[in-house]
Amino acid sequence: MLSIDILKLVKYDNVKNISSKEYLSEDEYAYSVFDSKYCIRWDELGNFITDTSLPYAKIETPADVFLRVASGLAAMEDTEELQVHYRDIWFALLWLGWFRPGGSVLSGVGAPVVKSLLNCTTLPLSEDSLEGINSLDYDIMKCAAFRQGLGFDGSILRPRGAKVNNAAEESTGAIPWIMKLVDNGDYVGQKGRKPAILVSLKDHHPDVVEFICSKSEKGILENANISVQVSNAFIEAVEKDVDWELYYEFEEGSKYSRISKVIKAKYLFDLIAEKAFSTAEPGVQYIDLLREGSMVHQIYMDTADDRFKIISTNACSEKSLPPYGVCNLLSPNHAMFSVNSERSEEHTSELQSRQVNS
Repeated sequence: MLSIDILKLVKYDNVKNISSKEYLSEDEYAYSVFDSKYCIRWDELGNFITDTSLPYAKIETPADVFLRVASGLAAMEDTEELQVHYRDIWFALLWLGWFRPGGSVLSGVGAPVVKSLLNCTTLPLSEDSLEGINSLDYDIMKCAAFRQGLGFDGSILRPRGAKVNNAAEESTGAIPWIMKLVDNGDYVGQKGRKPAILVSLKDHHPDVVEFICSKSEKGILENANISVQVSNAFIEAVEKDVDWELYYEFEEGSKYSRISKVIKAKYLFDLIAEKAFSTAEPGVQYIDLLREGSMVHQIYMDTADDRFKIISTNACSEKSLPPYGVCNLLSPNHAMFSVNSERSEEHTSELQSRQVNS
């Protein structure tokens, strides 16, 4: 068991002067990344330094970082006694390596700079209009400004050549608008650090072939990962080697007609595989399976409340999320666990209880 008495043997005062180089076994890559991304720096006058390229007089040690984070997490407790109790436990767990919060938590909790403590979110593109695009544009910029990655689905955008009710007469299609949204990362970031972005497009969107091939051309969507939302119906069409309809439907009551064209399902499948092999993109989101396995999406199925509808993933793609759903990472280190199955289950149960509390 993760005895509280044992954990309290790890005291901040005993390890506070151990440098990141020593703590991380002199692994130059590890300690240089730790110092540059997670440690607060000060100049000779005690002023906080945001530019990691500037000289500094003092920098946090790993113990300083872990105590700052543990103290910030424990601050939510009702009494000072509980705050100290959980601070000490979480500090020990962090120092010993039982778990690690996400980078946003390590760098942001208790830091003298405003930044998001959430690693990632999934943003909605609410409608195929300048207003809808502009709303997402703003959301992306806000996420980028506060050190947050993001994902969004562009399938609501009308395809290339579709009619529009303005002087352009025809849409340039989904890809140029997606590029415009993604390019925010070039302008709103953190000292050259661009936000992680993932964009998805449904397997039936008329621009999906252009989307799949987009990263074959230099300069196209270089600051984003792309994924095709693959449906169960598409996989079935591939297995049966039948035609596959690419279509776009306007909102009910629109004066514009449904757009449709037919290709072979296997052609689209092979194209995804070919481009994934040659350019490492696109990935795929098995959207129907993601929804079937999601407790959040089940709420949408039961209530028809769009706030709970799984629409895409976060930038790293490990979480399928509803609009404004967030990825708040905290990872247990299973290398610390016993190889004995019963003891490992005990470790897992107790560590989970402490993680949930944090």
